[in-house]
Amino acid sequence: MYTIKILIIDSDINFCETLKSILNEEKFIADYVHDGANGIRKLINKNYDIVTMDLVLPDMDSLEVVKYLRDKGNTIPILILSAEKEKESIITALDAGADDYLGKPFHTGELLARLRALHRRNTSYILKEDVVSFADITLNLSKIELSSREKKEYLTQKEFQLIKLFMYNPYRVLRKDMLISKIWPFDDDVCYNTLEAHIASLRKKMKQLDSRARIVTIRGIGYKMEA
Repeated sequence: MYTIKILIIDSDINFCETLKSILNEEKFIADYVHDGANGIRKLINKNYDIVTMDLVLPDMDSLEVVKYLRDKGNTIPILILSAEKEKESIITALDAGADDYLGKPFHTGELLARLRALHRRNTSYILKEDVVSFADITLNLSKIELSSREKKEYLTQKEFQLIKLFMYNPYRVLRKDMLISKIWPFDDDVCYNTLEAHIASLRKKMKQLDSRARIVTIRGIGYKMEA
């Protein structure tokens, strides 16, 4: 059985020790570092399946770490663990390339469920080279990349799942509860704000591509993609 390897990046030594102990009890392998520079070094030199990261790091903004990894084409799932729970902070983290966000303090069971879900989704993306197109945008299913003309945007795992649903169902209204059940099937506590944050992040990336395709809000119901 494959053992999931996790890197914890957090300045709080006690938190790192506690989280490592919890993960080891659940048969995960966990390492930790206390700053962004060492986190990047570890991720470059060793193979990890998931990284958890606090928003506040002593040497750099954690979002710089996220952006650095994504700019280098590193698609490792990133789970932000932070006491910051403002919606704007969640949107900023997701825009930077994080895959999920969980506020401190958290329930251990929820953390473990999210980690396993991230790992399942990540390993399911070993796909053949294939593309899906709508209007002037193309989704590369193996590279998890959205493009239009000469521009490209890398996607987080949840963004990838969302845009794929929209592109397979153009002009069809997709209900919010359906989208949540598809993207977060094991996370009962996911709320509409979380979905909205991911939609906002996708819209921003589509705007960066100068795409005429749009994700339109259908008030009180959900969203649809049109051009």
